[in-house]
Amino acid sequence: MKHPACLAFVALVFAPIHDSSAQSNPQLVQVESDPLPIVEVHPDRTVLPADQIEPSAPQTVGPGFQTIGLQDQLSAFGTGSIPPDTMGAIGPQHFVQVINGSVAIYNRTNGTRLSHVTLNAFFTATFDDVLYPRTRAFDPRVLYDRRSGRWFASAVEEGDPSLTENHVLLAVSESSDPTGAWHKYLIPFGEPDDGSTTFFADYATLGTDDNGVYLAVRIFPSSGSSFVKIAAMRKTPLLGGSAATITFFSDITDMFSVPQPATNFDALDPSDPTWFIASSPFAASASGRIYYRTLTWSGDTPILDSSSEFLNSPEVGTLPDAPASGSDTDVDTGDKRLLMAAIRNNRLWTCRTIGVDSDGDGGNPDRTACEWFELDLSGGTPSIAQRGRVFDNSNDPFFYYYPSIMVNGQGHAAMGFSGSRGNSFISAYFTGRLANDAADTMGSIELLKAGEAAYERLDGAEPPRNRWGDYSYTSLDPNNDMTLWTIQEYAENSTFNPNVWGTWVTPLFAPAPTLNNPLIASAAQGDTAVTVTLTGTGFYDPGDAFPARLNVTLTGGSPNGISNYSVSYLNPTEAEITFDIDPAAEAGFRDIFLTNPDGQSATAIDAFEILSIEVDIGVTLSANPDPVLVGEPLVYTVTVTNHEPLTAGNVVAI
Repeated sequence: MKHPACLAFVALVFAPIHDSSAQSNPQLVQVESDPLPIVEVHPDRTVLPADQIEPSAPQTVGPGFQTIGLQDQLSAFGTGSIPPDTMGAIGPQHFVQVINGSVAIYNRTNGTRLSHVTLNAFFTATFDDVLYPRTRAFDPRVLYDRRSGRWFASAVEEGDPSLTENHVLLAVSESSDPTGAWHKYLIPFGEPDDGSTTFFADYATLGTDDNGVYLAVRIFPSSGSSFVKIAAMRKTPLLGGSAATITFFSDITDMFSVPQPATNFDALDPSDPTWFIASSPFAASASGRIYYRTLTWSGDTPILDSSSEFLNSPEVGTLPDAPASGSDTDVDTGDKRLLMAAIRNNRLWTCRTIGVDSDGDGGNPDRTACEWFELDLSGGTPSIAQRGRVFDNSNDPFFYYYPSIMVNGQGHAAMGFSGSRGNSFISAYFTGRLANDAADTMGSIELLKAGEAAYERLDGAEPPRNRWGDYSYTSLDPNNDMTLWTIQEYAENSTFNPNVWGTWVTPLFAPAPTLNNPLIASAAQGDTAVTVTLTGTGFYDPGDAFPARLNVTLTGGSPNGISNYSVSYLNPTEAEITFDIDPAAEAGFRDIFLTNPDGQSATAIDAFEILSIEVDIGVTLSANPDPVLVGEPLVYTVTVTNHEPLTAGNVVAI
């Protein structure tokens, strides 16, 4: 079979299925290991109480909640999946988890689970009288696209055993509510047999931007070398449930494993590029390089660079497996492929697992680290703005693996990952950095969810692998552009079955704002368009496209008498407020109360004073001309001049 370099060809998306039954009753599914025994129902999960939350630096750990674990799958479906491929994203009102074997939807406010169905049931659709997925769905992805207000989810389908080709299923929600209907699409990635050579599509990646939707897979032939295949589609038809044209680019061999199409949170022009990034396909000194390609649209035709370019980065070592307490077989840590890619403010963030030594070098690795990159895309040709390796340099090190990274509108970033060592169960961790931190650095490593038990689930490979991962996900809150939500895997303790994985979702809050106190500004009763400049730290406003905005109010006084607020964000240390003061407002001091879009606030006590108006009047007193008796009151007539009519707000006492 011939595969000229980066061959492009066009197909049509199979007719979409309008499916409002995505949350129907679950059905039993095949899994990535032998079926596990049916067990009793697992107890309901609860949200971690707020008073048990401990702060972490630099982000603050919010109230996390439990999501689907292996025990939940066993209880609900009688089977489970190894590994889960931990994946989930935050939306306006929900958190959606899409993993091997399960799709679950949660109330984002309190972690209440609203639905749980099998992955197969979620993606079930009929195209040309064929029911998909033909055996099972696996390697799922999900993201919320704030630019369109829709959810996108994908999964590879294994295919009919009598046929060798397999495809990718794509689901697009009809609204921002994931509990509603989804459009379903079949993306025909599968390669037909070529004589005695068969092909298998694996490990689909997913990304979106204003211009399109992008998927990539690795095609494995039964003989010969594997290669990457990329699909590009216009986004607009998919949102409306219409068939769309797919352009495939095939036989890409200069990007390791499967490239990540970057999800772009920025507004794009029609001619702006889409970015695909991957690790180096080479070993030794070139092993650390980051390879990239761009795709641009010419009308409805996507054009992909014919070859990849690379950015130099230090050597990375082969990944050793990770020891964990109670695991006779060390935990499989995967390989050096890039695990996600996101763009905000023209900066691309990505990460991967690598092997290093106690100095963080890749020459003779004896532990794993999480390596991260920030690429500057502003010049058209990318450059590495900063990079770093998160690892333990002790003699008995923790191994860290399967990271995911995300950045918010402020430029603050957080990275979640799994970790373990010989005397510690597999746990969930995170680290992060603020926009103004020293380059190439991350903060301290913080525990998100402690491992609770030993974990060992071996697959059918030779030698058997203790599977974990294969990835995790960290997403950006579409309501405020500030909070980062990470879903991570840990070893869970179950009353019913040993060796089970669990997953846990945690919001990570940016540093709370501060206000300089006292500010001491003032204006008089009845003044309008009063303007006050506030100073402090951590101010942020994401703009008109977001529902949550920077808000400032003045509190105190009865009646308060302050209205018509207008708030202008200037920079992280300055904001300006404009308001009117009613003539009847009570004179005295007011507190200034500033709230960031994520709900965190700061108060400046007695920072603004409302002054009583000063009245400049003339008063004439004239006594009653008639005589009065001793002891009777003397009556005067009071005449007020040179003043507007008196109101309740400026009564004159004589």
